[in-house]
Amino acid sequence: MGVVHSTDFAVQLATFSGVEQQVQTNDLLEAMMAQLGTGGMSEYASWVGMEARVNAPAWFDGAPITLMPEPAPAADRAELVVYDEANTEVGRYPVTPSSDPIAWFGMQQTGEPYPQGLYSFKMESYIGSELLSSKEVDVYTEIVEARNEDGGTMLVLEGGTSIAADEIMALRRPEEIQSAA
Repeated sequence: MGVVHSTDFAVQLATFSGVEQQVQTNDLLEAMMAQLGTGGMSEYASWVGMEARVNAPAWFDGAPITLMPEPAPAADRAELVVYDEANTEVGRYPVTPSSDPIAWFGMQQTGEPYPQGLYSFKMESYIGSELLSSKEVDVYTEIVEARNEDGGTMLVLEGGTSIAADEIMALRRPEEIQSAA
């Protein structure tokens, strides 16, 4: 066993002090991050009740759903294709190839309403009979919950679909649909 000199003892004390300060700094940073996360959560909580534009299934309960299509620019005709929760095609409707919002009222071609549930949509763009593109259609749907999950904020949409907060493309206050498409 060697002799411990006073300078070695001072270096050891300084090292312990540095480690202790680093632990305290890490604890402080963790507390600050938790507080920032809570602040972010309160911001997202204010989104509850708002309608979000998302690329996700929308809940249909008899109220119209606003769709935001993006047809191919050269299209001379388009079809809106409707899929149920099992991703089975349940309807196909001719629409104007336009990026104007569409109010989907959930009526089958028989005149009967679709059953309550989650639906997703695609816009198929054509020139004559040639398919140019098939693109998923964004929807406006209500945010019903905001929660922290695995260090990130998740938003729960009406019908139970969860998406990351950064997947929201736009927010708006709920509004009455004035025109049908």
